[in-house]
Amino acid sequence: MPLLNFNKGATLIELSISLAVFAIIAASAISYTPTLVQSQRSDSAIKNTIQMFKLARTEAITGGSIVTICPLNTDGTCTNQWHQPISVFSDPDNSRSLNTTEVVLLQIEPPSVGRIQAAPSGRRYFQFGPLGGAKGTLGNLTYCPEFTADTRFIRRLIVSFSGRIRLAQDKNNDGQVEDADGSPVTCH
Repeated sequence: MPLLNFNKGATLIELSISLAVFAIIAASAISYTPTLVQSQRSDSAIKNTIQMFKLARTEAITGGSIVTICPLNTDGTCTNQWHQPISVFSDPDNSRSLNTTEVVLLQIEPPSVGRIQAAPSGRRYFQFGPLGGAKGTLGNLTYCPEFTADTRFIRRLIVSFSGRIRLAQDKNNDGQVEDADGSPVTCH
């Protein structure tokens, strides 16, 4: 009986088609990578901020005291420089400054890429009262990406009077989060 000889290699056409398919997949993956990286940076920055606010609210409730969130200047007073490290501390005297009897509960560094900005602009602090509600005026924090003007990467944390913390949503599915009035969130 004659032996059948099966070719174990690939033809030049099969190899060319495989390389073309691989090149297409690699090109689309490479073009998607910067978008994925920036989206991860935005999500990470705002998630860290949300966790900080949740901790502050929980500490206010469990400690039965006012808790303040703010960037501190060199003398321990709240400042509006949100590009500096942000501190959470128990503030029973409501001084919005860290004195010798108060302890920093948490401090987070600002994002390594991008920046946090408060609204209204000039806002120096956020506070939670002993019942978990926000003290003072309403406001929000926005993460603004640094190296892109692409508004799809803007994230906004919103604090309600009840102390509830939520993210601004993209309600019209245009890829950009909106304010309560439906206008797109922007960075200054």
